[in-house]
Amino acid sequence: ALAAAPEWAAAGRPKLADFLAPAATPAAEASPAAEASLAVGTKVTVNYKKSGNYFSGSIKKVNGTGNKYDIAYDDGDSENNVTRDRIRLDADAPLADAPIADAGLAPGACVEVKYKGGTGNWYPATLVSAGGDGLWSVAYDDGESEAGVMAVHVKLLDAKGGKPVPVPGTATDPEAIAAAAQSAPVSAKKNALPSAPRAKKPVVALVGPAGCGKSTLLQAMGGNPDPKPRPTSGFGQKKLPFLLPGADAEEVTVHWYDLPGKAGFRPNWAGYLGEAHALVFVADAAADEEAMAAAAEALALLTASDDAECSRVARGKPMLFLANKQDAPGALEASQVAAKCGLLGGGLEQAKVIGCTAHPAKTPGGDFDSGLEGGLEWLLGEVAARWGELDQRVKQDEAREKARQEEEKKDRHRRVMEKVLREKAFPLDEAEKEAVFSLEDAEEFLAMELLLHDPQNPEKTRTAEEHWGLGSEAQALCRLVGYQKMAMMMVAEMINPESKPSKRSWTWAEVEAYVKDRREAAGLSRDLE
Repeated sequence: ALAAAPEWAAAGRPKLADFLAPAATPAAEASPAAEASLAVGTKVTVNYKKSGNYFSGSIKKVNGTGNKYDIAYDDGDSENNVTRDRIRLDADAPLADAPIADAGLAPGACVEVKYKGGTGNWYPATLVSAGGDGLWSVAYDDGESEAGVMAVHVKLLDAKGGKPVPVPGTATDPEAIAAAAQSAPVSAKKNALPSAPRAKKPVVALVGPAGCGKSTLLQAMGGNPDPKPRPTSGFGQKKLPFLLPGADAEEVTVHWYDLPGKAGFRPNWAGYLGEAHALVFVADAAADEEAMAAAAEALALLTASDDAECSRVARGKPMLFLANKQDAPGALEASQVAAKCGLLGGGLEQAKVIGCTAHPAKTPGGDFDSGLEGGLEWLLGEVAARWGELDQRVKQDEAREKARQEEEKKDRHRRVMEKVLREKAFPLDEAEKEAVFSLEDAEEFLAMELLLHDPQNPEKTRTAEEHWGLGSEAQALCRLVGYQKMAMMMVAEMINPESKPSKRSWTWAEVEAYVKDRREAAGLSRDLE
């Protein structure tokens, strides 16, 4: 049987229309005083991606002549090059140039930060804001951000030369570093402090065949009374504030994923559905037989055998089935559409099925469809009631997907190395080698890739007699890869990764074993003959 509406739906709780985002309204023109206060660290409310929905955040960076700003949202998201007309000042927030009584540091300061709570390398960043607990939020120059940064993991930089400035309590203060290490060593902190519970950030995925009205629905929920969406060609998302139904009536930001419905994109659904706490499947109630068959084919991805990844991540999650376009001539009833799509008996019997008209201008009163409103209330109510279970499942699916992507990267790396060795470094049938150096040039190239030799820096310039600073292991690897340029670049990246410290640095012995395995897989001798 299809799930009935929960008891609280008619118990006088706020209706969805009470907290659906209103249409965008022009921001008031900023006064000179307000304009002057838009410095790094200023608390603001921003029209997110011109959606008409305003979210709280702070100025992370002032760009160009000061008419565009990078925003760090309070929920961890960010947005760059936001124009002034989309920003509202938070009247209750302190001005960005207000003094911060924390070891001389202040929002907007250029710093270096020891990444991941002091466990990683030093990276350039900008201080965004300070908390009452003395911890900082920072925005790294590469676009990442981090909260809860201790002052002893921060180096204030000279604005002119970029050199560290001695500041009490920071990473330039030996006494502060010693005191921090003595009072709270990293290992003790990890064991003593429980991890903070993850804030509720529900994700709802909109799925269905192309042309069924998913993007129209998303625009209507955002407050657009007359949506005119273009066909969805790639993944899209929108953040909207909603009131989670339940005893506490908690207001949260719901992330809505708009997944393209074309057959070519559907194999990618699984990667997004794993992040979703709930699903909305949209079908066109007035579709012809061919389009209805396409809807059934799309739904079958969610109801296939348990060993199918898309079905595995979708099954058991709250799902709202929308028989959309009830205003169109010949539209079938919701139960008929569900039956034609194969919903019943497909493992999704507990889904809620409703008929609706997602386009507000096409409803009898020109308003947001009341039946659709009730359906969304039901869906969010299910998410609220099952939050612990659903969020734990999402975290597990995210970890699984991350592991899958990592394995896919490793497999791609193996295939590329084997192809380079087989086709460029040691080609068969006397084919011509490609991008292969001489012995001396190869060693110098690898030394530069490893940052051991820099001909532009007298302090780091090495000579051929020194093998450019390379040890015997590196020289042997040059020979194993046939002095081929791309292969040596891959070797250097394994030894000395330039990305975040989360990427492991290999030992020379590990790289040698790896290259020998790749030689063998490429049909070459494991060792040089």
